Amino acid sequence: MTPKLFARVRRFQRAVALAKQGPSPDWGHLALACGYFDQSHLVRDFVTFSGLSPTEFARHRGERVKENKSRLKIPMAIPSSSTRRRPAPK
Repeated sequence: MTPKLFARVRRFQRAVALAKQGPSPDWGHLALACGYFDQSHLVRDFVTFSGLSPTEFARHRGERVKENKSRLKIPMAIPSSSTRRRPAPK
């Protein structure tokens, strides 16, 4: 794992931890608190690493709390080199 990818994963993990603290997170403020440039930057990493949008995460988390089941487990998918964005050809 490259240092840059490691930093992205840690930032994402911090965002998940903060999102779990409140019933309805303010995604914009949470993104800035975790070091994301903006909310869309957070959403992009959320989908990349968990396969869920932040809204889907909050919805599933709410369902788990209501059902009193185990904590929501977020799968961690490390993006392969083929999924990374490449510059557009000139």
